[in-house]
Amino acid sequence: MTSLDLTTLRTGYRAGDFGPEGIVEDVLDRISAHDDPAVWIHRVSDADLRASAAALAQMPIDDLPLYGVPFAVKDNIDVAGLSARPTGCAATRSIRPVCLAGRARVRRWRSQPGW
Repeated sequence: MTSLDLTTLRTGYRAGDFGPEGIVEDVLDRISAHDDPAVWIHRVSDADLRASAAALAQMPIDDLPLYGVPFAVKDNIDVAGLSARPTGCAATRSIRPVCLAGRARVRRWRSQPGW
């Protein structure tokens, strides 16, 4: 498995040692191997991750400082279009509304090419 530290990723992408598609497969393998559904409240589908990686692979690395860096968004940060869990009482924790607006920073990340 490839190290996911920023230097290894940037160097490997530039050298052509791997591409975003390979890193997504590596991350999906790690998630599968961990086999703990409690880690995630919501995950983007494997198909959507693969499609995003394929689109990103067509873009120039120098234009995108976070090119190909896998990341998770903490559950208290809204991401437009993804499920969000209320943090109130236990009775409402099973309700998963869909966030319509999203946090400004996440909206900016998602507006970048390749998202």
